[in-house]
Amino acid sequence: DFGRAISTAFGACSDAALRRQAEQYLVQCQQAPECWANLMAVLSQGLHKQPPEVAFWCCQTLSTLIPKRVLTGPEWEHVTDLLFRWMLEVVASGICMDMAPHVKNMFAQVVGTLYAHLWPQGWPLFWPALLQLFASHQSPSGFDMVLRVFDALDDYALSSHEVVHGDLNHSKQLQEAMQEGGCLQQLLDVCVTILQTGGLSAHPTLVPKGLTVLHKYAAWADPAVFLGHGALLDAIWKYAASPAMGQEACDVLMELLSKPVGASLDTLSKLRIIVQMPQLLARVVNAMDQPPVAPSCDDEATALDEYSVKVALLGTTACSKLLECVMQEGSPQGPAHEAVRLCFPWIFSLLRVALTEHEFEQDLLRQTLNRLLTVFPQQGGQFLLQELVEALQPVARAARLTAVLGNLHNLGQELPGEVLGAPDSVYSAAITRVLEARLWAHPDDAVATLALRILDRYAAYFAGSGWRQLPLAMDTLLGPSGAGHPTRGAEASRCFQSFAAQLHAPLLKHLDPVCGGILAAVSGQAQAAGEEGLLHTVGSLLSDPAVPPEAVDQWLHQIVGPLSEAIRSTARTATDLGN
Repeated sequence: DFGRAISTAFGACSDAALRRQAEQYLVQCQQAPECWANLMAVLSQGLHKQPPEVAFWCCQTLSTLIPKRVLTGPEWEHVTDLLFRWMLEVVASGICMDMAPHVKNMFAQVVGTLYAHLWPQGWPLFWPALLQLFASHQSPSGFDMVLRVFDALDDYALSSHEVVHGDLNHSKQLQEAMQEGGCLQQLLDVCVTILQTGGLSAHPTLVPKGLTVLHKYAAWADPAVFLGHGALLDAIWKYAASPAMGQEACDVLMELLSKPVGASLDTLSKLRIIVQMPQLLARVVNAMDQPPVAPSCDDEATALDEYSVKVALLGTTACSKLLECVMQEGSPQGPAHEAVRLCFPWIFSLLRVALTEHEFEQDLLRQTLNRLLTVFPQQGGQFLLQELVEALQPVARAARLTAVLGNLHNLGQELPGEVLGAPDSVYSAAITRVLEARLWAHPDDAVATLALRILDRYAAYFAGSGWRQLPLAMDTLLGPSGAGHPTRGAEASRCFQSFAAQLHAPLLKHLDPVCGGILAAVSGQAQAAGEEGLLHTVGSLLSDPAVPPEAVDQWLHQIVGPLSEAIRSTARTATDLGN
């Protein structure tokens, strides 16, 4: 009777009154004393032999009755036997893969709910039966069923906040029992088999499901159990390097890295695990750093974008952990020091990934890079310089050059002045490259703007380089591609003024070539704003008491013509004549 009522209540019945009557009848069935026996009868017949709505209702009702019912020994043995016998039948026959997913999920919920209430007396039978089912049927059906059960065990037993047997900490006790009794280790072994076989290839969705299950268990388990399982880590790393399945794998690794390791894993063992992260991330980034391929659909583009974000977060977390180990290690020859140096190649590659819609992740990457460069300024600077050299190649994309210049620009705020301004530092070499390439005249506006901002920002640190950089700055910033540029001349002029403000003493020592260069630029300068600033620079130099009077007279004669023209030009544009 309740089968017909279920079909009426949840099927295609168009009679509203009849539907309500059926729903009321089902409520009465759930409250009736014989409900348990009726459900056992359905289980005995086989859920797969029932209509999907009937199987779902029976499982849903059973999952609500189990917490309310005090099961005797024979009762829980009977229901456990029925559940596992049915699982064995549908897995062995392959019917499992054809069943409605919502029915299988609700069945797994019954198993998870029962599992929570069987502890501790029913566990000796439960785990051996579940593992034997898996061991004897390593097939897509077996994988599918066991992963659904594992998922439900976590949701309805291990991570549930339900009060069981009057115990508020029941789920915590279950977690501890899982770890101490070896059940968690056996569960991980099962997941490793699924990952190693790729879900038997024909069903690739089983791999993400397995990784999702691992992520759930990693959220509460001692990470030592995971980190000490070499085969498991190898399998996870394999999928983390795959954009198609990497999101779930990155989630597992992120969970493990972000948690403190308990006493069961000593500091050295933890360090051995963490120092392997740069190798993993190098593999991941190599896969991501290939030339872009147009996604076949919007969903694929979204998945690739989300994968990039996951890798960025994983990379910044791994770097932070390594830097913590570096601070504790002390010795520059220690394993953490060696490992953290391996972070530079992949973090620069990671910064080339387009995360324009994810400012938080971009900021984390930049902050991490700045921390790395602060701890290892020279070595990190070498990588930065190499990135710049490669980005300046004609075949490189403008987006890559923009990313590298963006990193260089941000470092001007983050790194100490003594690092940036050292005469032989790689940062001075990087600025020289920017000057030589005349990037402010680049056809890409983003590149040109960043180049000018970089030169303006780094000017404060070029006192350390002295006159060596000044001729190049004069040649480029005051030349045709600088102050004489038709659209960006004013910005180039202001950059030179920033250099001049910081290099006042070297400029005085080489007054003639400096003033000559400025006046030559002004003579061909069409940008009034740049012209005024450059003439102001000459005036500030000539007003210095250290300049001999004869030199002042000489340059005053030469500056009168350009200065008069600048005043007339300013007057024509009706701007302030005070400058």
